[in-house]
Amino acid sequence: MTGKCIGVEDEKFICNQQCPGVGGTFVEGTGLCQCETITDVDEICNSACVAKMPKSKLGPDGKMTITDPTTNKTSTVDPSTLPGYYGSFKCETTNIATDDCKVLQMGMTEDGSFSYEF
Repeated sequence: MTGKCIGVEDEKFICNQQCPGVGGTFVEGTGLCQCETITDVDEICNSACVAKMPKSKLGPDGKMTITDPTTNKTSTVDPSTLPGYYGSFKCETTNIATDDCKVLQMGMTEDGSFSYEF
């Protein structure tokens, strides 16, 4: 995302990269596409698979806590120390029962499309 304006053909190219095989609609101002079809999460990782995946949360201090439910080990990471870090991590919640925020992990493939990290 360079901030430059792009034409319709560029939008189609970007959406074909981000939504392989199905295409999508470019969402202005985001650099992202809304794919025509989305693979259901259960087709990739069912509830038993999801239960084994590490869980992340962001604390009010801006640090991420990662818990591995398989080993029950927890580690804390300061995102600002990670390579490629940009911006600041902040957790703002209206839930008075907790001051942590759930974190969803996203990845990017070599062709520039996004993937979800389960």
